Amino acid sequence: MFAESVVTVPGPVERVWSLLYSPSCAVAFGHAIDAWRDPVTPMGVGEIQIYVTEVDGDRTTLRHRVLELEEGRRALTESLDSQFREYAETILTPLGDDGSVQVVHRGWFLLPRDTPEQVRSLLQGAVDQWADDISKSVPGLCDPGQRT
Repeated sequence: MFAESVVTVPGPVERVWSLLYSPSCAVAFGHAIDAWRDPVTPMGVGEIQIYVTEVDGDRTTLRHRVLELEEGRRALTESLDSQFREYAETILTPLGDDGSVQVVHRGWFLLPRDTPEQVRSLLQGAVDQWADDISKSVPGLCDPGQRT
């Protein structure tokens, strides 16, 4: 299960990174109702980011650990609470002289071979929706003039 979102936003890359690396961006995307960095974990690799989601009145806490980090350019995280191995990656690439930045978000699950097709389909739909939401949200978050 894999999905990717690629958008171009106004830079500079440092500003875009500060917006997107913060756990609070999940709140801006509508993926969480609250989010923060676990203060007892180190900043960077090993950092745990905590997200509170709410569906039909039920709240759930999700934790993601930063596995790899190239400050200002790339982060790879894994879910600590998913039933399946779940990963997300963000990559920022400065483009040209206009200061714009390409933002790539990737999300995927690693599933056991015997995972039923119905579960595979459900998870693919979830990761596709995540990528679509990000494609629609990132431009407005990074460029307030784009917000609708």
